[in-house]
Amino acid sequence: MVFLSIAVAVFCIIHLIPALPSVKEKLRNRLGTAYGPVFGVAATLSLILIFVAWSLGQTETVYEPIKGSKHINLLLSFIGFQFLAIFFFRGKARLFVRYPFAIAIIFWATGHLIANGDLASIIVFGGLLIYAVVFIILSLANRVFPSLEVRDRHDIFAVIIGLVAYVAMVLLHELIIGVPVLTIL
Repeated sequence: MVFLSIAVAVFCIIHLIPALPSVKEKLRNRLGTAYGPVFGVAATLSLILIFVAWSLGQTETVYEPIKGSKHINLLLSFIGFQFLAIFFFRGKARLFVRYPFAIAIIFWATGHLIANGDLASIIVFGGLLIYAVVFIILSLANRVFPSLEVRDRHDIFAVIIGLVAYVAMVLLHELIIGVPVLTIL
C-alpha cells in the first residue's frame, strides 16, 4: 500500500501546481513553451502510476458498503463525467462552475468511497477527494480562475462527450480497471 500511497501523492502534487501561481510561473519560466507538454506527460504518467500501483497491491476490507452503494456510485460517476467534460471544453458552463476538474473528482471519488470498502480504494479515492478539496481551497485563496475564453457550442459538446465517455467507461471498466460494472446493475 506504500507504493499506492506514493502514486496518489505524486498525482496530487502534480495536479496542485495550477492552484499555485508562483510555482506554476517558476516552472513556466524554467521550461518555456515545453511547460504544457511536460505538465501533460507528468499528469498522465502520475495516473498510470496509480493504475500500476493499484494492480500490484493486495487489499483488505475495511468496511462493508451500504446496500445500493454501487448504484449511487454509478450516478455520482455520471455526474463526475459531466463535470470532467465541462473541464475539457471551454463553454459558458466552465466559467460558472469554475473548478470542474476538482468537482468531477469529488463526485467520482465520493461515489467510489461509498461503493468500495477496501483499503486500496480508501487510499486512492480518499486521497483524490482530499486533493480536490485542497485544490479548490488553494485556487480560491490564490485567486486562480478558469480562462475567460468561451467557445461556441462547447457546452453542447461537453454534455455529449460526458455521456459518451461515461458509457465507454461503464463498458470498458473491467478491461481497464479490472472490476466489472455491468454485473452490479
